[in-house]
Amino acid sequence: MATKGTVAGASVSLEEVLSLLALLLLAGGVFVYAEWATVRITTVRVTAWSLYAATRLHLPGARTHYLLLLRDYRSLPLTVVWRWTGAAWRWVLAPLMGLWAVRLFWHDPARRFRAAWDLKELLWRHAQSFPSAYPAACAMRAGRLTETPGDTGPWAQAQTPRAYCERLMGAGTALPLTLTPECRAQWEAAMHPALGRVVREAADLLFHEQAILAVCALFVHGDGPGRAGDGLLDTLSRGFREGEGTRPAAFVLPEGGREVDRVIAHPDHQAFFASLFRHHAWSATVLMRALNEGRRKGMIPPSRFLWLKPADRALWYALHQMAPPLPNEKLRAKRVLAEAAAAHSHYKAEVITNTRCETPILAAAVEGLWEAVAAKGGEGDE
Repeated sequence: MATKGTVAGASVSLEEVLSLLALLLLAGGVFVYAEWATVRITTVRVTAWSLYAATRLHLPGARTHYLLLLRDYRSLPLTVVWRWTGAAWRWVLAPLMGLWAVRLFWHDPARRFRAAWDLKELLWRHAQSFPSAYPAACAMRAGRLTETPGDTGPWAQAQTPRAYCERLMGAGTALPLTLTPECRAQWEAAMHPALGRVVREAADLLFHEQAILAVCALFVHGDGPGRAGDGLLDTLSRGFREGEGTRPAAFVLPEGGREVDRVIAHPDHQAFFASLFRHHAWSATVLMRALNEGRRKGMIPPSRFLWLKPADRALWYALHQMAPPLPNEKLRAKRVLAEAAAAHSHYKAEVITNTRCETPILAAAVEGLWEAVAAKGGEGDE
């Protein structure tokens, strides 16, 4: 015999109370699962759907009562609702709720109920929503973002002028007391690789350089405020894999490569490319000008192409130090990081002369580095 009890002034059985709890568990379980699957659905709709599913199994006229409940929930006594749920529901729902609880606790992809994240986990979760952070998140998971003394890897912080000059002079070589012609020639020869290579068309660029060029072209000629360029940047960020050991850095998503090739070969972009190669001779300065033109049509912060830093650190700093475009490029006067000094020195010379210069012009970079080392001891950032 069922045990009787009194709830809200009505005599009900323990079986009916358990049935109501089962119904509430069903509603809550479906709601949690819907939120877990990122389905936008409200609590009221889930509860109404659960009640409707339960009543359809017990009363032929349940649809009428369901509509009545939505119109005026007070028109149905609580005991009637209990009776609709049925005695067998709790045995079906109990294992389902147990499985939902276990999966939510152990396999929740969004980790909604976690109290706190460490920095590594926080960056990884951030990268799921913002693909541009994905290369840095992968590097942190691999332990490459940990700063160690003497670290010269691609993710290391920018070098100070003194550290950069010591690298130019070679390990174990002291800095000279004066900037002699021999020292100037040695520095210029050591800074020369930062310019990249002499290029005459887009086909002469490496793939990661073509990717930057394609993004800038989409911002210059794309439909809307850089929507196509933003999409390509996200695709490249997801597809980049950092080199490890003897394996070089590479892009593994084929759709990113096809999109870059399509943009480079598009007829509407050829005039833009021709203008770049007509005024700039080196791969670094070509891309610096392309980025400057692309920023006139939209925002392209360096954080959007973080994958470039492990792929080409020198080019990353050259583009990172590009200031917002000015009406007159000849008026630009800006201090730059030591690792970007060579590219910016030659870029400024090409802008002033308005022609491509295949001979490196690095005098301004050498003098600026020497002044920084002599005046501040070379421990500043610029």
